[in-house]
Amino acid sequence: MYFIFNPRYTWIKGSLDFAVYFVSTRFKNNDLTMQEITQSFTTKYWSSWKEYRHMTGNNIVLLTSVAVASWYFGWLTFLPLYVITISMSGALGIILFSIQHNFEGSYASGDENWDYYTAALEGTSYLTLPKILHWFTADIGYHHVHHLLSKIPNYKLVECHEEYAHLFTSVKRIKLSDTAEAFKFILWDSDERKMISIAQFEEKYL
Repeated sequence: MYFIFNPRYTWIKGSLDFAVYFVSTRFKNNDLTMQEITQSFTTKYWSSWKEYRHMTGNNIVLLTSVAVASWYFGWLTFLPLYVITISMSGALGIILFSIQHNFEGSYASGDENWDYYTAALEGTSYLTLPKILHWFTADIGYHHVHHLLSKIPNYKLVECHEEYAHLFTSVKRIKLSDTAEAFKFILWDSDERKMISIAQFEEKYL
């Protein structure tokens, strides 16, 4: 439900906040131009107006598609199927996200002496998938690149990975066949600053 609701809520809430800000600012100072008022507006819901335009386009297309599909198939047929599909894909995304952070030797540090680049390169993995699965997962497998710079769009992750491959030699490679093994590493060893399994914890501390 978070994937369905939150992107729409932030867009609508931010848009309403801007509308209220615009009207109140224009009322206080009628000499200001629309561009001046727009440039002075800040919000936590987007970082730039370019991002807002992308949000707007995405939401208009999605909401229109949902409305048309609900009209064509009937909302009692379409909406449950839509919610189930989004929920399953969201669950799959959480699984992929988890195994790219929790693996043997994964860097995990508290705030003190935390290192940005070490966290990006040793605290995330490169999930090697067949090309078709990379496409369906929006290249989430290149998670180490995303952590180095989160503003890189998903369609540029592969290009960045290949161009700077020499920087990623130490990044953990995980295959689909390794995913079950990755789920064992669920504990944070704050002394060693890494993720460990329950068996490793018992061997070391008990």
